[in-house]
Amino acid sequence: EQLRKQLELQHGVGEEAILGQLRNIKWFSDKSHAQLIDLARRGRRRFYPRYATIFREGTIGTSFSVVLHGQVLCTSTEPKKTFKFTLQSGQSFGETALIAKEVRRELTATAMQDCLLWMLRADDLGGLDVQFSEIQRHVISRMLEGVPFFKSLPKPTQDALAGIMDVRYYQSHERVFE
Repeated sequence: EQLRKQLELQHGVGEEAILGQLRNIKWFSDKSHAQLIDLARRGRRRFYPRYATIFREGTIGTSFSVVLHGQVLCTSTEPKKTFKFTLQSGQSFGETALIAKEVRRELTATAMQDCLLWMLRADDLGGLDVQFSEIQRHVISRMLEGVPFFKSLPKPTQDALAGIMDVRYYQSHERVFE
């Protein structure tokens, strides 16, 4: 807690900085100043020291995150999806968690510097007018890139399909069809 507060003071990561970063996220860009303040207060700030694992690939995740300060290295070791990229201050990840209460993480996120993240769960959005259809379209479009049949389609076609598809979540052993 003390390190988090020190980082906030050192790097000016107060409420105004969070509001500025939220304005730059397309899911929240149309919100009024009052709505952004409400949104910022619903999220939580979390400190991760350098080299700490934020989450591991394959684990269940429940939150969308914005990097308020620091660098986050994202890696995947899944054979068909091996990748590596770095997120900087102002960038976000985990938007799938905004349309589902639990998601299986497709990557491992590691703090490459002392990091301060702002985190939000789907439940935190209750009563707030958020364009879930845009988030869902983005998530489905990314999912289609990993399915061999859809992967071969042109990106505009994938995006058009994502606009008419839906995401449904099933419990373990729940019957999907008969």
